Amino acid sequence: ASDVIKYFKGSERFVVNVTDSEGNPIPEGNVTIALPNGTNVTVPVKDGVANVTLDLPVGENDVNVTFEENDEYSSVTIPEVVKTNKLNTTITVDDIDDVTIGENITIKGVLTDEYGRIMPNTNVNITVNNEKLTTITDTSGKYSITYKPTKAQSYNVTVAYLGNATHNPSNNKTTFTVNKIPTTTTVEVLN
Repeated sequence: ASDVIKYFKGSERFVVNVTDSEGNPIPEGNVTIALPNGTNVTVPVKDGVANVTLDLPVGENDVNVTFEENDEYSSVTIPEVVKTNKLNTTITVDDIDDVTIGENITIKGVLTDEYGRIMPNTNVNITVNNEKLTTITDTSGKYSITYKPTKAQSYNVTVAYLGNATHNPSNNKTTFTVNKIPTTTTVEVLN
């Protein structure tokens, strides 16, 4: 095997294409990937391709990819630097209907990563005008918090996920209005 080429997408999929010196796919064999934490992962080659899911930390990871010698092909080891990036995130916030003083509103939405996977049990920061609130997503990646506005005015709501070692931050905004309680006045003229 004269050439081992790696392709890497995100923090999960590692594909090794294994070819002979003429560029033909090697039909079968094994590839061993030596990971930075000292463990080795061995995956079978089928029709010149070895696929494996790796859990590598964010950053540059030095790995050694080895096609193991078999009856037809010699062994080859190629060092690779695999760069894994933080995943992007999306936090949604549902539209909030206008209310009247004294009524509660619910601020809710969903937190997902760039692949649409939910992010359960994760902190969400919420700012309503200048008031800071926090909540946590549930097992479905959803968050919800009840808020009781105290003044008749427009309110700006910002929801934010601050990010962590593996995920980038994201935020979203919405607005709602609190109206005064309507009044009715009647005038009675007495003679």
